[in-house]
Amino acid sequence: MRSWGSVCAEVLGGTMIMKQQNNRDSLIICFTYYHLLISIIKVLHSKKPVDLIIEDFTTESGSIVLNDMDLIKRIEKSGLFRSVLVCNYRGIFSDDVSLWKKRIRRVFYIKRGKRKNDYNFESYKKIFVFGASLLQGVLDAKKIHYNIIEDGTDCYKNNYNIIKHSGIKYLIRRYIFRLYFVDGSSPYIDSIEVNDKSGLNINEKTIIEVPKKELFDSLTKKEKKKILEIFVPDLDQEKLKDAIVLITQPLSEDGILKNEEDKIDLYKSIIKMYNGKNIVIKVHPRENTDYSKYFSDGCQIINKKFPIELLDFYTDIKLKSIVTISSTSIGLISNVEKKIFLGWDYLEDFKRGRKHDE
Repeated sequence: MRSWGSVCAEVLGGTMIMKQQNNRDSLIICFTYYHLLISIIKVLHSKKPVDLIIEDFTTESGSIVLNDMDLIKRIEKSGLFRSVLVCNYRGIFSDDVSLWKKRIRRVFYIKRGKRKNDYNFESYKKIFVFGASLLQGVLDAKKIHYNIIEDGTDCYKNNYNIIKHSGIKYLIRRYIFRLYFVDGSSPYIDSIEVNDKSGLNINEKTIIEVPKKELFDSLTKKEKKKILEIFVPDLDQEKLKDAIVLITQPLSEDGILKNEEDKIDLYKSIIKMYNGKNIVIKVHPRENTDYSKYFSDGCQIINKKFPIELLDFYTDIKLKSIVTISSTSIGLISNVEKKIFLGWDYLEDFKRGRKHDE
């Protein structure tokens, strides 16, 4: 598998070898569709050349995010980035490898990255990393300073996904393996960019507030069209008119619900609340579920490679409502009549009902 762009790279079993080039301006490291969207917006506003590294954590089942070479080719063809490089980890994180073995492989990969100079990070004036990157571990190991962009909107606030700062696993990860992940504790982080400063679980770093709404509002119609052409060149807008959009989340994949059956029943109950008419299901990128098997009648399924924030780029349509358990991304969508956050209490009530039925 090879990458594209003016800076050559080889991607071999998790190793990327970059040819030496000094005094480069900026590098962005990302690994999800949302990261790609934010990266593209940032480079549209940048006056200096920017390189992009996409960490491909995709497994054979597609359980973790990027497996769309056509999308990557469209990004490279757009000419927005000076180079577009793909780092392939499939040899490290394949489906048949246990969680602990993946963690051990991660440690060895980072230790190898400390010894080698495959990435030539030292040549960049500024490096931006979306949280929880594997290459973030390499930067820490090499004592190279970098800047964090929050993994998702408001991810450092109190929610189900915020990292725990205690427990034996945390101590092992932090003090034995020196892995800092998304908690912002690395001494090599110069700044952390967030959507909103209030209510954060981090306070010891330089926090830069860049409201996502302002970021999206700054885009011109021409820029929005360019972004849509990169991500969704063939989406039928008619499917979205007056629709009720259900934003799903990886509740079974993340262990919040016991299994996929519970997750499907949860979403069936939500759809029933809205009479099941003109429903559009937007699938989360990290989900394994094939929703078309369970919601074939009266529901449209939007490809999970579609960042939900792009709904707001369709200025000629109006959604009836957006429904989610807790996805903060819907806060950025304005072309909708009603936004409905069901909340974690709703989910807990559902879980209690499942236990009662057992």
